[in-house]
Amino acid sequence: MNFIRSIYNPAIYHGQNKKAPFFEGWYYKIMSRDQQHKFAIIPGIYIGKNKYSFIQILDGNNGNSQFIKFPFESFISNNKDFHVQIENNSFELDKISLDILHNDLKIEGSLSFENVKGWPIKLLSPGIMGWYSFIPKMECNHGILGFNHNIYGSLNIEQKEIDFTHGRGYIEKDWGKSFPEGYIWMQSNHFSTPNISFSGSIAIIPWLKKSFLGFIVGLYIDETLFKFATYSNAKIKNLYIDSSKVVWEIEDKNYYLKIISEKGIIGELKGPTLKDMEMRVAESLNAKIKITLKRKKDNTIVFDDIGFHGGLEIAGDIDKLLSFKTLS
Repeated sequence: MNFIRSIYNPAIYHGQNKKAPFFEGWYYKIMSRDQQHKFAIIPGIYIGKNKYSFIQILDGNNGNSQFIKFPFESFISNNKDFHVQIENNSFELDKISLDILHNDLKIEGSLSFENVKGWPIKLLSPGIMGWYSFIPKMECNHGILGFNHNIYGSLNIEQKEIDFTHGRGYIEKDWGKSFPEGYIWMQSNHFSTPNISFSGSIAIIPWLKKSFLGFIVGLYIDETLFKFATYSNAKIKNLYIDSSKVVWEIEDKNYYLKIISEKGIIGELKGPTLKDMEMRVAESLNAKIKITLKRKKDNTIVFDDIGFHGGLEIAGDIDKLLSFKTLS
């Protein structure tokens, strides 16, 4: 695939002719209207000594997860638009269709998504990674494909019909050689008003045989995106992690942002390393995320609210990640 074309199309499959190790995965978070049912559904591929496609399922209510392997040959995609097929399961930006029977897990049904809007693609900042998108051989690339969209349809999960119509959805993806050595990721689009979505991640970024601390935060309020990132010269003022929460404070020249994330029920997903899908990733889908955004020039509170049903991952070498924070 043409390198420049792939930069401006983060949703599409980037693995054409890639050599091992390589992974790519799309993350769909779905929540029913009554907020009683929440799932993460992750299709993807891994190319290494072992080569296969997969679908991961996480039930946010109880932390139960499934990692379902498929033959690599069952993965069908192209480099023109985003459409992924894994056996009888299909995934696109505006819809998914599932037909899974694995051990005791049976899922059938289709969902469609309305008004899907991702991180803006601009000429010099093509997506969430900003100008970092132009740097070749990044070990992990990231994209936000849908901040906060309507869901229509239902899924039959373990012989129970679950209606997701008028629920809320979120879509992102990662691709590259491996997940970061240590990282924190959090996300919510269930605040007191409907048109708000938040996503943030901080990670140890390996590059040119060295590592640095990189972070990206987006707070989407109505049609306005407040962003804080390493590449935009935002700075970490505080980062604290204990057994129950993450406290993260960031500022740039105009705004101060404080995030307090409280863990919920934990499930375990698999993440890619240079060897295989062997990283253990603990994820909540019912974390609470309190966000306060202030304008620095007059200390005015722009936003102060709590997001529920939040996604929260704390994975890898967190002690090493914390040791980098003074360098941001």
